[in-house]
Amino acid sequence: MSGVTDPPRFGEGPEETGSDADPAVVTTPEATITIRFEPVARVALALGVLGAGYAIGRGLGDGPAPAAVAGAPIAPAATAAPRAVSISAAPGAAPASGGVPVLGDPGHPLSGQVPLEVTGTLLDGTAVKLTDYVGQPLMINFWATWCPPCRFEMPWLQKAYDAHKAEGLVILAVNAGERVPPSMAADTAKSFFDQMGLTFPALMPDDPYAAQAAYQVFGLPSSYFVTREGIIAEVVTGMFPSEAAFEATLVRALGLSPVPQP
Repeated sequence: MSGVTDPPRFGEGPEETGSDADPAVVTTPEATITIRFEPVARVALALGVLGAGYAIGRGLGDGPAPAAVAGAPIAPAATAAPRAVSISAAPGAAPASGGVPVLGDPGHPLSGQVPLEVTGTLLDGTAVKLTDYVGQPLMINFWATWCPPCRFEMPWLQKAYDAHKAEGLVILAVNAGERVPPSMAADTAKSFFDQMGLTFPALMPDDPYAAQAAYQVFGLPSSYFVTREGIIAEVVTGMFPSEAAFEATLVRALGLSPVPQP
């Protein structure tokens, strides 16, 4: 149609050369860089250098993840892979059996602290407090029936409970909240325990989300190992990679007798 000029196609039009193009000037806290490039390359370079300068200035990745606010209600925790941190045995602590690396999170806010109070009922309706169990070797395990990793490692917990209960071991499964109406949560947990043949105590907290906030639960399952002296020796977020790794952590953290693994 006369009077209408088609727009230039990509690649057509006057060629831009290094002498005609304006130099790309990039300023970071460390330096000022002036480079001549074709337009697309100049933009990509500028964005890349600015991004790197921002990361350096902010120190991204160097700081710890923000912690949950204790005492504030939070949503049900998501399932998570373990925060795998290999740590050496403390003086006098039992070594990991079989040379299996022990998982733990020494940077967790509750590592080395005393356990916090959680009130609720057991599956038979008995009212209890979490601190009723302090003074014995204690594993606190936050879990839920809708969490596949929680379900998977429950037989390991039962086997360990049977093997170490003569040493006073208590495994307390603290329910993190079920995806059913609150009035059905206890029955849901009890049905799961009955189906799996689990005999260690399960605590249904009066407020499961406040309990998670107090213990700064970052994902399910989460395990807290409390010594006879009432100190949280280790915290492991996520499912253990193997039964042997779980047993090694239990033995090391709580000073229990190793059980030979098949």
